[in-house]
Amino acid sequence: MENFLKYMLKASLLFSMMACASLPKQQFQYNLMGQVFEQKYNTMPQAGIASKKGIPLATMIYIFTPTKVQQLENLNGAYCSQINSSFITSFVSDSLGYYRSKLNIGKYSVFVKYEDKYYIPYFSGAEWAAIFEVKENEKTELNILVNSLTNNQ
Repeated sequence: MENFLKYMLKASLLFSMMACASLPKQQFQYNLMGQVFEQKYNTMPQAGIASKKGIPLATMIYIFTPTKVQQLENLNGAYCSQINSSFITSFVSDSLGYYRSKLNIGKYSVFVKYEDKYYIPYFSGAEWAAIFEVKENEKTELNILVNSLTNNQ
């Protein structure tokens, strides 16, 4: 009886392994990922206190072809009302601010929807808005910090 139980255990283990191996494998290949944070009020580092990233922000993230500052309408600080370059895609960050997407290899500009405006998370030199690059066989991590309008009043 003991040998029979050992045989059945080995057989069930073997069959379960074979069943798992025969299932089609789903691979989600994401090459752009990160987290969006909203910074409110004073986020300047202070002596003896760690700098804070902010609170996670669920928002819409927009990807455009590399965008020059001159292609942004009604630019006011880090906010604009319209982007006049080619739209690539958009996606949403979750309630913890996390996002991920798959993009083709190349350079892009990233924007975030914030309070009915487009937010430019950083400027790439004096001429370009938020340029980042997706490289072949590499994952690009892009964390985005949004300084709320309350900081600019």
